[in-house]
Amino acid sequence: MFKHIVLWNYKPEATHREIDEITFRLLELKKLDEVLELSIQKSNTKTSTKDYCLIVTFLNEKDYISYSDNPEHKKIAELIKKSFTKRECFDVEL
Repeated sequence: MFKHIVLWNYKPEATHREIDEITFRLLELKKLDEVLELSIQKSNTKTSTKDYCLIVTFLNEKDYISYSDNPEHKKIAELIKKSFTKRECFDVEL
């Protein structure tokens, strides 16, 4: 298994509409063949330094790379760059 974990905050000027659209578009990535599981969590604690977390599970790193190169992923990545701040990524093969 290969996990792709992304933690982020939104820029203060990001609107609720933009946040909802990004969440919807990220969840649509579940449809890609390489994705085994995908979830998004919003922090509900004051102790967290990030507001959101995306966890995507793949069979292996090769599938992650294929997902990363997919045009649908690239489209959402461009949209995200406009609204995210303090993005962190952690990838791990289990």
